[in-house]
Amino acid sequence: MNLKKRKSDIPLLVKHFIEKYSIKLGKSNLGISDDAMESLINYSWPGNIRELEHTIESIMNLKEDNLITLNDLPEHIKACKDFSLQNCIEQYEKKINRGHIKNL
Repeated sequence: MNLKKRKSDIPLLVKHFIEKYSIKLGKSNLGISDDAMESLINYSWPGNIRELEHTIESIMNLKEDNLITLNDLPEHIKACKDFSLQNCIEQYEKKINRGHIKNL
């Protein structure tokens, strides 16, 4: 499924993956903040559903509290303010060049 064309499905998929990995990892159901959800919706998801699932799974592997926030998201997703992948890459490269992103 192409998530770029089905943005309205992202909240449902995020909820599904949170529930799935809560059970698998033996954690309480987590919630997600509005700004984190907005960033997930705005990202272009070139890896489609599989990329979204892996993103949620990796966050949940590290989460100790009950709310996924903007700070938990990978930089390339947080940096995306536009739907185009090219724009996301350019924004991320600018942050790297300014020294805002370290330890790559």
